[in-house]
Amino acid sequence: ADSVTVTPEETREYYDAYRNKLRLRHILVADRATADRVRREIRGGRITWAAAVRKYTIAKNDSGPNGEVGWLSADRLEPNVVYAVYRLRPSEISEPIEDAQGWHLVQATERAPMLVPDYSIMAKQIRGMLRAVRQGERSERLMSMLRLRHSVVYDSSVAEFAARQFTTTTEMKQEALSVTMHVDARTPEFAPQDTSRVLARWENGGRYTIDQLVRAYTDIPPLVRPALTRKELILRFVESIAMEPFIAAHGAALGLEKDSLVTTPMARKREQLMVERMYSDSISSRIYVSREDRKAYYEKNKPQYFTFPSVDFAMIYRPNRKGADSVATALRAGVDPRVILAADSVAGEVTGSIQHRRQDEGGVYHKILLEEMRAGDVRVEGPDKLGDFMVIKLLNYDGGRQLSFDESNAMIAESLQNMREDEALQAMVARLSKRFTIVMHPERLKDIKMVDPTIEQD
Repeated sequence: ADSVTVTPEETREYYDAYRNKLRLRHILVADRATADRVRREIRGGRITWAAAVRKYTIAKNDSGPNGEVGWLSADRLEPNVVYAVYRLRPSEISEPIEDAQGWHLVQATERAPMLVPDYSIMAKQIRGMLRAVRQGERSERLMSMLRLRHSVVYDSSVAEFAARQFTTTTEMKQEALSVTMHVDARTPEFAPQDTSRVLARWENGGRYTIDQLVRAYTDIPPLVRPALTRKELILRFVESIAMEPFIAAHGAALGLEKDSLVTTPMARKREQLMVERMYSDSISSRIYVSREDRKAYYEKNKPQYFTFPSVDFAMIYRPNRKGADSVATALRAGVDPRVILAADSVAGEVTGSIQHRRQDEGGVYHKILLEEMRAGDVRVEGPDKLGDFMVIKLLNYDGGRQLSFDESNAMIAESLQNMREDEALQAMVARLSKRFTIVMHPERLKDIKMVDPTIEQD
């Protein structure tokens, strides 16, 4: 990352590219070798684009014939795709581009100008895109060097076999009124004789097997598990684990272990571990909260253990007052809001949703929903700054209920544990304060420049 530079001239060049939208089409294949071969055949005139799509593509959801993707602007594409295709002239074909689906050959068929924000607004985004792509390229060169140095060899046939046992982990599905994420939490099962098959080998007898792959994959929470449905994805996952010691050793050989960027966080981590261990030994391990204590706390603080009020409601958007009043009239007459939303969906529009909200969650129209409306009420809100209207129907109101002791037990135990640990901590700090001088200067806080570390600074 430190060695990547992006010049103002390069940023300006890509900004000029962003000022156009492209009409794209693609061919999707399973591996890089096939993508390279198909690209050579098309560019050499041995096969037409249309014939190559029919013969090779494995894509299932193209927008039209011949691999049609449609008109796209740069802000709707991944950085590596923008980098690869956004300077294509009509009829040019990109180098192979990889994503989770496979390898794409992309062809630009048309280019048209479009309005974009000013360069001063876009420059930071474009620099970030160029830096990300170039860091990826440099990272791959570094990994190639380390593979060669440590004799790392991958078995693509075993990786291909393993990939067939994995399923797509997360999938977005468009349903009647909303987009739903489906998470597949299953882990692949291999026959005992297959778990010892080797995916990677390296110097001094090192190896990585299917059994190690499954264990590492299972340790990742289902929602964030990577897709491992292709051999390239399997090998990349294996490499991220198998190569880590070689990367660390290479960094040490370069002297990076003495760099303050390494030594400072290591010192802080050491101190953190020591403090956590002392806290565990001296405080948390000595605190016990009995069932009788928990019950007494529950009886004394019953009002705290009550479910939040909640509502079920429908929100339906209309661009003008006439349309909003028409929807409100239908809802008051007893028409189910789901029927209206479904009719809008059939017409190709998503105009609202049915939602559930608790009092503690917040959101638009929160006071109206939780304090002003009653079940069955219909209200029209608007116009907003854009002149649009929202029709709201409150379907159900739940005022909450008292939680039993058993339902509250875990929360009470945690609360009492935390309170007693804090008391013990304050007592320990008071004892230690007599041995160590601590001086506070809260008035100096105003002199500290507060910066959000998540925002890139110019």
